[in-house]
Amino acid sequence: MLLDVLNKVRANSESCAGNETAARTQLIDPILKELGWDVTEPSRVMINSKLNDGKIPDYTLKNDKGEAILFVEAKRLNLDLNQGVSQIYSYCKKEKIQYGFLTNGCQWMLVDAFETSPQDRVVWSGDITDGIEEVAKLLSGFSYENREKFEVSFKNKKLLDDTLAMSFDEFVDTVDKLIVKLLKNVEGNNPNFNICNDALKEYIMHKISKLLEERVKEMDNKAEVKETRTFPEYVLYTRTKRNLISVTFPDGTEICESTAVDTFVETIKKIGLEDVAHSGVINKKVPVVSKERYLPDRWALYESSIKHVDGYYIMAHGDVDILCGLIIKIKNSSNLKDRLAGLTLKKI
Repeated sequence: MLLDVLNKVRANSESCAGNETAARTQLIDPILKELGWDVTEPSRVMINSKLNDGKIPDYTLKNDKGEAILFVEAKRLNLDLNQGVSQIYSYCKKEKIQYGFLTNGCQWMLVDAFETSPQDRVVWSGDITDGIEEVAKLLSGFSYENREKFEVSFKNKKLLDDTLAMSFDEFVDTVDKLIVKLLKNVEGNNPNFNICNDALKEYIMHKISKLLEERVKEMDNKAEVKETRTFPEYVLYTRTKRNLISVTFPDGTEICESTAVDTFVETIKKIGLEDVAHSGVINKKVPVVSKERYLPDRWALYESSIKHVDGYYIMAHGDVDILCGLIIKIKNSSNLKDRLAGLTLKKI
């Protein structure tokens, strides 16, 4: 069973630290094989197959016609996977394949090559050291047995994207006219009306978002919508959640970086590395901030998450929920709770 393989991979992972070849043969290959993508069967998986432009993805997964439908790119365990997003993106984009996986065997990332915004290209990410069941659920949806289903999901998603893109200019034009009309009517009734652009933008975005939400809910009454869905399909259509953190300090300073980890690190720097070190907050059984570079159990899984900043080490491993929880613990620590009483954070 896939869960058994993932548990075995997690147990063996430390021995593969810093070695991409070991990560492939001992971690990634067994998972692909359990999913039905036997790396010894060329009709299903091509290993290191050169593309037309000379680039070489690690794995090319094929459909029954022999066409590539997914690329999988392997990385060593102690490398931050975010550094490989542009690589898998370039493979997929060139070959007009919308999705690809980036993995070190323990962490898995699904990347959308048709997404123009770089910060939105990661559709889904999971780590078997944090939640093995969720990773198993996602990966099972991309098994060889389900190849036709997820290929149809890819095509349906692209059809929706293309259709929406054709209607987008009309939608933007309607919104522009709405804003002009709104301001004209308000200012006509109140000549002294004044509002800054940022406040107006936030107001209009909120109202349009609520309106769209209400209209979409009406679909249940006005159209037939399939109730059944595969897990990959659900991920593809709900992937707009960006998994970012926004932190606002009592002095009004707001920190919201392009990744949750970067926001976490910058937040700690703003609070003060020494003060956070004295808070005693723990992550993965080691201090969140310390002068010493502590190595947690199965350290190879977390090495890329240990950030060295101004003579201190920050343990920044975890998803958005874990990192938010750590910030809250730091905020409520005895040496910081008074100074950080007004600190707020939200997931976006």
